[in-house]
Amino acid sequence: MTNALEILAAKLEQIPNLVEDWVVDIAASHGQDLAQLNRDQLTKGFDRNGKRLRQYRSFQYAQDKYEMNSLPGFGNPDLKVTGRFHAGIRTRKAGKLIEFYGTDSKTEELEEQYTEAIIGLNEQSLISAGPIIYPDIIQKARRFFGI
Repeated sequence: MTNALEILAAKLEQIPNLVEDWVVDIAASHGQDLAQLNRDQLTKGFDRNGKRLRQYRSFQYAQDKYEMNSLPGFGNPDLKVTGRFHAGIRTRKAGKLIEFYGTDSKTEELEEQYTEAIIGLNEQSLISAGPIIYPDIIQKARRFFGI
């Protein structure tokens, strides 16, 4: 019995570091889902800081875009015209972080125009990521403890 408790205690000591690694690895394995959350947040007109994107200057363009997508509200951009910028949003593991980046040729121009905060998840999107990655974290913990 003491041996089993010692093994359990040793495993418990490893948990803080392991969980951090598990979360990053599992989040990386769900990169497409996380990128979709970034696209969804842009479709609603928000950046990674939870702020609205700068409004359109042209009333006519704002009206045309509102007819195409009313989710961000009148005058608020969704950064979607052809869809290539949205489709080019990707993620990759960078050490103990998940990095978001864009592969479309317009990415740099849009980041200059709207700030780099157009790429990445805001707090609401991070909350939405929970149900995507939690089941895998629980499964990994169960395997680790042999339950």
